[in-house]
Amino acid sequence: MSKMKKIILYILFLNIFVYGGDVFIDKKTGLIWQDNDETKTVRKKWEGTKKYCQHLNLNNFKEWRLPNKVELSSLYRHKKRLQNLAESNYWAVDVKPSDSSKSFGIDFYNGNKYWFPKSIKGYVRCVRSIK
Repeated sequence: MSKMKKIILYILFLNIFVYGGDVFIDKKTGLIWQDNDETKTVRKKWEGTKKYCQHLNLNNFKEWRLPNKVELSSLYRHKKRLQNLAESNYWAVDVKPSDSSKSFGIDFYNGNKYWFPKSIKGYVRCVRSIK
């Protein structure tokens, strides 16, 4: 286990919310969120976001994925704690049941939740489990 990973896991026991390098750790939900510069610069169509998260290697962590709408909504409530944020739409993995050409997203400027067309570009913020 890398030194950075050991430090992050140790810190988890001390706080509910932790900033560790390029990640934001929410101990309450058991999630580690990507919080590097790319979260406010990388914009992709929905299909590209899933591939981006699958190939992300950040702070020696792998196994990243696109968040679901419940996880993304939870993160929005903590947006003031994030170090890197584009106040625009972020993608979730959920596809609209009645229209597979749309996927869920949240506009981090105003908190509005939408079913965005998958063909537009949105920001990417990957997530993974602490374990």
